[in-house]
Amino acid sequence: TLDSAQPIKQGAARKGGPFSCPCGLEALRRSCFVAVAIGVIYAQTSRQQGIFRMTTYTSDQRRHSSETAETMSDVRYEIDRIDRLLVEILAERQSFMDAAARIKPDRSKVHDSARIEDVVTKVKAACEGAGLSPAIAEPVWRTLIDRCIAYEFGSYDARRGGDDVNS
Repeated sequence: TLDSAQPIKQGAARKGGPFSCPCGLEALRRSCFVAVAIGVIYAQTSRQQGIFRMTTYTSDQRRHSSETAETMSDVRYEIDRIDRLLVEILAERQSFMDAAARIKPDRSKVHDSARIEDVVTKVKAACEGAGLSPAIAEPVWRTLIDRCIAYEFGSYDARRGGDDVNS
């Protein structure tokens, strides 16, 4: 399992050092790399000495890789397990929409077309290394971004009592 208490020095994920699979199973290396990458992307800042701590996500025990699953029950177990992890990750992402609504100076800054395209470009670039089809990723992320923007508008308006709706 990944040790979520292990501190990561700021910038360490960008230095391109060798990756060591924490589970020790080479067949799961890519999955572990993706899990580590997701944890690093969604790292929570510890204000002590510039150290980041990985966010802890709960998960049932992984039983199979896509290569070792033999039945539809095996496949469904893993998909359901992954979906529960995605819910936790998306809830954390949503919490940052609340932070953005708190930080942005006015409502007109909530929708940022340049930032949307930047995020989609980064996601598409990450697809190749992770083995994710861009044909799946791009529409999923565009929908995610659209829903997050709608959520952020609601959060912005709730914080300010709707006073700045026309800006």
